[in-house]
Amino acid sequence: MIKSEIYPGIFNSAVEGLKKIISKDKHPNIEIDCTILNENISTLESIVELSKELGGVFIDFDPVQIYGVGNNSNYKFNIDLSSIDKVVSLANKYNIEITSKERIELIKKYFKKEKIIVPCYSYCKDLLISPKGEVYTCWTINTIIGNILNDSFAKDWEKALVKNKDVLTGHKKECYTCGFSHSRMPDQNYKKYVQEANKIRLDYILSKEKSHF
Repeated sequence: MIKSEIYPGIFNSAVEGLKKIISKDKHPNIEIDCTILNENISTLESIVELSKELGGVFIDFDPVQIYGVGNNSNYKFNIDLSSIDKVVSLANKYNIEITSKERIELIKKYFKKEKIIVPCYSYCKDLLISPKGEVYTCWTINTIIGNILNDSFAKDWEKALVKNKDVLTGHKKECYTCGFSHSRMPDQNYKKYVQEANKIRLDYILSKEKSHF
């Protein structure tokens, strides 16, 4: 994050640059990604105002992730959930598209530290790779499954998929408090496709379990 007190005017310059890009007949898709944390919960409405200023670009809200690789589980939430409701109301008022209602509810559950059971659809397609090539299944499962620089990595990954197959149904302990749980919940338009994809993935993993492990 670039701090304006260190580089005065840099934020306004960035906004003006975005406006120029958006003014073109053809321009890349632009959206705002905002991480919700103690330090900005009281100013989230300004993000909606910024979106309005930019012509109503999509806003994706994420909760701060405190568990797993490289994170601090001692971080204490001090989140006023009514602030999130105000942001949703303001976005609706301006007719600005934001994170879906289903995901917003999951974000609230996460901040309240309630148990979350949601199938993960990034489990079979995303990897977290360290500078040394060490690979983790995801942020939350803080276990090295192999090294991408090793020839054996493909088999190591398949073993990890089998070992952690409960992720696909949301019934793995580490997933119950996952800060990215909201991203595992697809919008209603895609939910059917994600469920079908996860079934295929699970069938594949179970076949590997029977034939190799």
